[in-house]
Amino acid sequence: MLITNIIKSNLYVIGWNMVRISLIFRVLGIVSILTLIYMSGTLLKLESPLYDNKPKRVIATKGKNPMNDDTDHFVLSKTTTLRIATTKTTTKSLSLAETTTLRTNKNLSVNQQPNTEHTHISSTNESASLKESQPTKTEETAETKLSIHGIQECSVSKIAHKKAQPKIKLDRNKFLLPILTFGPNNQLFGLRESMLVAIKLNRTLVIPQFYPQFNDAGRHGLQVVSPKNRINLEHLAEFMSTVTLEEFHQECNHTIDAIFQTRPIKCNELHKVERDNDIRIFNAQNREEYIKSGSTLKCPPSSIPSYPKNVKSKIVLDIGKLNDIYNSTARCPIFLHPYIALSVDFHAGVISNELFNSSHVDKLLSFDAVKTASDDVIFAAIERATTRPQYVANIAKNFINTSTNNLPFIAIHWRYDEEIIIGTMCRLNPKDKICNKVFVPEQVARAIAQVQQKMNSKENTKLRVPIYIAAPPTLVNFIREVRGNLTELYKHLNSTSNNAIENFVWTLDDLEKFIDERYPAELCPDIRPTPNELISLVEMEVCAMSDAFLWSHFSSWSRVIAHFRPTEVYPHDTCVFDLVAAVAAA
Repeated sequence: MLITNIIKSNLYVIGWNMVRISLIFRVLGIVSILTLIYMSGTLLKLESPLYDNKPKRVIATKGKNPMNDDTDHFVLSKTTTLRIATTKTTTKSLSLAETTTLRTNKNLSVNQQPNTEHTHISSTNESASLKESQPTKTEETAETKLSIHGIQECSVSKIAHKKAQPKIKLDRNKFLLPILTFGPNNQLFGLRESMLVAIKLNRTLVIPQFYPQFNDAGRHGLQVVSPKNRINLEHLAEFMSTVTLEEFHQECNHTIDAIFQTRPIKCNELHKVERDNDIRIFNAQNREEYIKSGSTLKCPPSSIPSYPKNVKSKIVLDIGKLNDIYNSTARCPIFLHPYIALSVDFHAGVISNELFNSSHVDKLLSFDAVKTASDDVIFAAIERATTRPQYVANIAKNFINTSTNNLPFIAIHWRYDEEIIIGTMCRLNPKDKICNKVFVPEQVARAIAQVQQKMNSKENTKLRVPIYIAAPPTLVNFIREVRGNLTELYKHLNSTSNNAIENFVWTLDDLEKFIDERYPAELCPDIRPTPNELISLVEMEVCAMSDAFLWSHFSSWSRVIAHFRPTEVYPHDTCVFDLVAAVAAA
């Protein structure tokens, strides 16, 4: 019995030990499997394009993005290198020299955020620089450029005619279609005059076609420019009753029933109006006669009345008598070639400070209010309603912020090229002060430097005020020399200001590079009716945003900007020609 109990006891101990050994082996097996999984995961991470193989430390803190609650917010240390895989598996390296905020979605792709025009990889001190990583020479894709530069919207085709409730409600059963003429800024003058005429006649304005500069080498057969590329249509629609050209076609069955003249009518001009606006003026018979006889055929066709009748030369429209001059019940007339056609040139000189800040301009909230308002108040309101497109303002603002460190800056429009001095202006007016005057770049630089010194504070007379110089492409070499001379003038000055910037002169070269990088043509084709169209509009907006504008006295380009800058607000604005002439005479 004793032996039996001893045997049973030993068997129990042996069995328990075997169970423990089995458990130990199971635990070891599980640990081995987990180890293999962990090592495999580590290897996958090391091979992933989202990780750099170099031994660099990543400090990441997760926070809440106020723009989108579903978006992770990472702060990467200044030693971090992040590699981004594009849609074509291209690998890019982003060197972040300073602490950089990177907003990504949960799979770490660079993602556009709603309602923002800014790049989503940004630094308070230094922009993140993109460079090719060593392992690949693959070209950067257009999609990657789009996401990296944070371009949210660069397609004007998505801009719809806003069905806003306009402040000035006009007769929706009668229309006025302006047919604009001459250069881009002259066309803007014509649109504004047409708006005033439409208001006086109580007619809904048809938003007209615009035209490219006749000698724009980049137009490549382009006949018309969309109004979306010239003005902010939302501002216009909020100001007064408007319809699109397509809506005019529907209302008027692609025909017109009267011509409101400002100058004599030529048949070839009406034929162009037909083509560009998809409307019928000639019937089948008189169109054939026009083709056979060229421009000698009497116009307009007898079936379409014109107002006033028998116009032999350019006329000046008395604003107070517009209803008598264009006394017509026609629903669908065209307003042919308005440009400096009114008895008052509202673009002359500089707007008064009263009209610039006028409270009664803002009170033009109805057609009844317009009836009792003075014409200069109405026109000041029209100017406010015909600003450049919003995308142009955004590009200009981004360029200024990137270039000037938010310092006050000077803008110059230098338009004194050979075409003007020897050609157009001096041929028309040989006694003009610009004729037979030749300046060198060093004189222009010294004149600009004088304005810089006036803008400096007494505490910091050595601060180099940023400068932007706008000029025709034909003067690119001249402007480069001006830039070099300005740099030489200031290289001996060491500013003690923390706001001092190494480069302080920007020109067309810099703006073109900025636009090509931030708003590439392959992604943003329809903000470029022609390359020169976009550059010119952005340059105008940059100049309009400046703290001092030095303008060319005979240029309509300068005139559009300078007119809306009252002296009380912009005391340093002046004619650049006069400044340089004074330097040359000294």
